[in-house]
Amino acid sequence: MPKAHQEKTPEPADSDASETAPEDGPAPQPIPDTSETERNRQYVLYRLMKTSNLLTRPFFARFAEQYELSLTDWRVIMILAHLGEAAAHEICDSLGMHPMNVSRSVASLRKQGRVTEHRDPNNRRRKILTLTPEGWALYQKLLPQVKKISDFLFGEMSPLEVEFLNKLLALLITRLESVDPESPLLIEPSALAHDEKEPQAAGSGED
Repeated sequence: MPKAHQEKTPEPADSDASETAPEDGPAPQPIPDTSETERNRQYVLYRLMKTSNLLTRPFFARFAEQYELSLTDWRVIMILAHLGEAAAHEICDSLGMHPMNVSRSVASLRKQGRVTEHRDPNNRRRKILTLTPEGWALYQKLLPQVKKISDFLFGEMSPLEVEFLNKLLALLITRLESVDPESPLLIEPSALAHDEKEPQAAGSGED
C-alpha cells in the first residue's frame, strides 16, 4: 500500500471546508437586526460546519499522508464498501458532492489500484465502480478508526438521543436534496451583486 509523503492537489471548492485542515475560532457574529430565531439558526448552521471540520481532524493528522488519500478518496471508498458497486453519479448523489470532485477521486483511486471500473452488462453506457482487493483491504484497515470516532462522539449520548439526532439530520438532508444547488431558495442574489466601490480586476480597466 503506497505511503508517499507528497501532498495531494486540493479538491475544488465544492468539497466544502472539510477538504482543508480545519481551524478553530470564535463563532461568527450574526447579521445585525435579526430576530432571536434567525440568530439561533445561524449559530446552528455554524455549529454544523464546525462539527464537520472537527470530525475530519484525525484523518488529516494521521491518515491522509500515510495512505496518500484525500478526504474525498476516503468517502468514495466508504460508499463503495457500503453499496458494493455504483456508478460515479450515484456516488455523487450518495455523498452530496460535486461530480468533478468525485471524478478526480475515482481517477486517483483507479491509478492507485484501489478501485476498478467496468461496463454494466445491462446498460453499456453505465460504468460501474467497485473496490479492488487492495481497496477492500484499506477499508478494513481504516474501519476501526470510524468506529473509534463514533464511539467517542456518541459515547455520552443515550440511544434515544442518537436516534433523535439521526432523524433531525435526515430532515436536513431531505430538505437540501429537495432543491437544485442553484435554486433561488439557496442563493441570495444580493450576495452575488458586484459592489460598485470594488476595484476593477486587473486588466479589466480601460486603456
